[in-house]
Amino acid sequence: MAKQLDILALEPFYGGGRRHMLETLIHYSRHRWTLLKLPPRRIERRLTAAAHWFAEQLTRHWVGRVDLLFTSEALNLADLYRLMPTLLKKPSVVYFHDNQLPHPSSTSNNPLEMANLNTATFDKRGILWFTGQSGIYGRLNPKTGAMRVFRAPLGPGPYGITTTPTGQVFYASLAGSHIAQIDVRTGKATVIRPPTAGQGARRVWSNSKGMIWVSEWNAGKVARYDPATRKWREWDVPGPAKVYAVYVDEKDVVWLTDFGRSGLWRFVPATGQFTRIPLRAGADVRQLLGRPGEVWGAESGADRLVVVRG
Repeated sequence: MAKQLDILALEPFYGGGRRHMLETLIHYSRHRWTLLKLPPRRIERRLTAAAHWFAEQLTRHWVGRVDLLFTSEALNLADLYRLMPTLLKKPSVVYFHDNQLPHPSSTSNNPLEMANLNTATFDKRGILWFTGQSGIYGRLNPKTGAMRVFRAPLGPGPYGITTTPTGQVFYASLAGSHIAQIDVRTGKATVIRPPTAGQGARRVWSNSKGMIWVSEWNAGKVARYDPATRKWREWDVPGPAKVYAVYVDEKDVVWLTDFGRSGLWRFVPATGQFTRIPLRAGADVRQLLGRPGEVWGAESGADRLVVVRG
């Protein structure tokens, strides 16, 4: 074993005994530690959301070496591995702080308790469909207030969601690396797998013909699924790319946001041509929307709006 290890510590609930334990370990350790942490609030949400936050931060900013991963039971390590498969090759230590675990007598099975809601879309009947990364999707009738929540067929991950011109509803599962079509009558979701395994389907958008465009976060690709033929096609986004959001404009031109190179991409499927619109470093546009002649995005890393016209 190396004389000095590079240890990456991820703590979703940095407070109380967890903070004291980490401070003591780091202070007396002969190894090099890098600590990423979140404030000690709402531990029940940390269990469902922390892996996604840490994976995003590491993907965007981490350039160091990792010999050992150190974390606590407040992090869903399986989710982190799905989002960052390279960490599977590293040894890990998980610290269990017993008074933060659910009580053994707890029988709660309510999927709304930690839904981690993400994105919504209206179908053609005016019903609002929504996703939750904890492993749920649901529908709301705004006129009556009636709501029903469904468990996603493959668990955590539901993220972006879209409606086609004919009223079909599809969502993307980031942690599950698939998309799914929802039967708007029964609420049942049918899983559809892209060609690339572990691609990290993040957001989806329908074009005018009902084809579903998918941003593949882990793979650095953009994909298209044709529900009529059930065929896929994927394109590599010029890299290194971390493709977050996808939007299709009125001309069926595809727009993407890229965390890897901090910018937007304009993609013309007919020619296969990508055109990059650079943004300030760390702009981190998480969602796109538009109207004829304009594409709008929100720079979450800079607290600014961006618009592309023409």
